Amino acid sequence: MPQAVVQQLDDYYRTLGLPPANLSAVSLDNAGHTMPTLNYGVACGDSVSPFIGKCQFDGAKAILGWIYGPAPLKPRTGSAPAGHFVQFDQTAFLPKSGRWSVPGAAGLDSTGWVYIPEDCKAGARCRLHVALHGCEQGQDYVPADSSGSKPYYGTTFVKHAGYDRWADNNQIVVLYPQAVVIPVSNPLGCWDWWGYTDSHFADRKGVQMQAIRAMIDRLSSGANQ
Repeated sequence: MPQAVVQQLDDYYRTLGLPPANLSAVSLDNAGHTMPTLNYGVACGDSVSPFIGKCQFDGAKAILGWIYGPAPLKPRTGSAPAGHFVQFDQTAFLPKSGRWSVPGAAGLDSTGWVYIPEDCKAGARCRLHVALHGCEQGQDYVPADSSGSKPYYGTTFVKHAGYDRWADNNQIVVLYPQAVVIPVSNPLGCWDWWGYTDSHFADRKGVQMQAIRAMIDRLSSGANQ
């Protein structure tokens, strides 16, 4: 996005009356339209798939650290995830009848993902962070990898945006809901930020809002199914 558009977003939140202390703006002059990471993805200035860039800047750490700070986040002790990526049924969080019960109609994929650190799995009290992917970053949009024998679900954003790296030792469960392509109305598999579902796309009555809230409620209830 052009920097002027990003500045407009900052101005928008301030106009709504959000306290300055609740906003944290970070500018990377060399970044394209991308999720910035230390060393994963395409060149930082490239605005191309998978829209994750090698920017020498840990965006996930900056986000989680600002929200859950001010104490510094504890880094992962190893290079590999210590927790578990779990794929779950997203259709369970949609209405059972009506227009939104039709698979894909609400712009949600049939499954989503959640990352659960070992401590959280063992019953520790943990926080919950919702990480929404961008357009062309959902699991159905990323090309399948045919080089291996195991199924590949297009989890580039889920597994490489960097959130799990900081979730392990900071007791943070990360929820990755998945949007899906709808021909004509949502060809890039975006979350509804312009009204392709209905006029409630940006409020608590919106079908995507309600579905994600139901996922949050299920996780925060302590249910293991």
